[in-house]
Amino acid sequence: MAEQAALEFGDNPFTPAPGEMPPYLAGRQAILEAWRSNRRQSGLFKAPEIVMYGPRGTGKTAILGEFRDGAKAAGYNVVWTTPASMAGGEREMADLLLSQFEAASFVASETTSSRASGELSIPGTAKAGSATEHAQTARHRDPVAGLSLEGRMAAIIERQGPLVLLVDEAHAPRGGTEWKAMRALAAAVQGLVNSKKPVCLVLAGTPGLPQGLREHCGTFVHRYRRIGVGLLTEADAREAIGRPLAESIWRLRDPGSRLRLEPAALDFVVQDSDCYPYFLQLWGSALWEQAAALDADTLTLADVEAMKEALDTSRLVHYREREDEIIGDYDLLLAANAAAGSFAQYAATGESRWLDSVEISNAVEQALLAEYPDVKERYAASARCMQKLIQLGFIWAPPQSPQAMEAGIPTFLGYAQELYARKTGRGRPSQAGRPAP
Repeated sequence: MAEQAALEFGDNPFTPAPGEMPPYLAGRQAILEAWRSNRRQSGLFKAPEIVMYGPRGTGKTAILGEFRDGAKAAGYNVVWTTPASMAGGEREMADLLLSQFEAASFVASETTSSRASGELSIPGTAKAGSATEHAQTARHRDPVAGLSLEGRMAAIIERQGPLVLLVDEAHAPRGGTEWKAMRALAAAVQGLVNSKKPVCLVLAGTPGLPQGLREHCGTFVHRYRRIGVGLLTEADAREAIGRPLAESIWRLRDPGSRLRLEPAALDFVVQDSDCYPYFLQLWGSALWEQAAALDADTLTLADVEAMKEALDTSRLVHYREREDEIIGDYDLLLAANAAAGSFAQYAATGESRWLDSVEISNAVEQALLAEYPDVKERYAASARCMQKLIQLGFIWAPPQSPQAMEAGIPTFLGYAQELYARKTGRGRPSQAGRPAP
């Protein structure tokens, strides 16, 4: 039956997997347009240092992919890496960069093929062999191998043209060596920018990224442009589901056929997804598979309501993978429960999904009252928990409105309430993953 369906229906366009490019990047047109307009005809960048952050599953890696493709189409060289691939200081970073660019930039016989591909990766992400081995080989072949990281990058730009560096998972450097590498990279880029070199550095990570940069790369904080990536609007969430359906062949025997959702069914999906991009992909994929199983050209409200239990199970798996982030920290569990209660109170009245940060902070401090009778200790514990909730993406403050906070995933805060009820015996457990009343 499954094989027959696979032969009859088109490929499922939805991609419910971390880091995968969705079939349509809904709600991010302004970000992509800003990236396109960031590149000047001279090759220089209006904003040469960019930090993009938001909760997990909101499409930051997909946006980086669009940045990469746009830069490559413009003829720029692109490096895509992560902190784990950059461990070390300036010398190590220079060696790493050398090992990747030696064939492209300093070996004449290979220059043409490198320009054709347009993308390079720092070791640890693509190229086999140790960085040290590559660097040692390159030093024998290249008289400028001893340059600093900034000098190495300047030489690459001189010989190859504009350089774009994309660092994904930038919120997660582990240990001092990875932060040391991040500082070296930021300092090198600053030097190149000051020298009017065509370079652009983009860091992407969770809401804890700005705080990490403040602590470890202090001077960088005052230079970069911030981009926030959070929940979609309801209109954009409808597009995230509706547009791929409208553009994908449903029945292979009829190229003009499309899978349809009744308006009420689409409304249900949007509301149940929290307008969270990852959950929209989960829903989209499930809708496609369910329609194929039913051999239906249109899914009704009753059809999608019947699917909800299976989607709740998928969400629960997602939440359980993350519950260790708070389950071992009693203060944090109290804080997450308090924050969830604040958002749930407004959600029940249909008011704005944005809350003032002071209101959430007060709720967290009140939740810690019994644990910390001393005012100063309670204030310190509350500040720590607020910072941790932001780092984990439970709550976050988009750059355009730093005092107004949004739940990273509203139903995940509801799951935190479930954990609180189970661990403490207080509160009334509600439907899994939904905020308790």
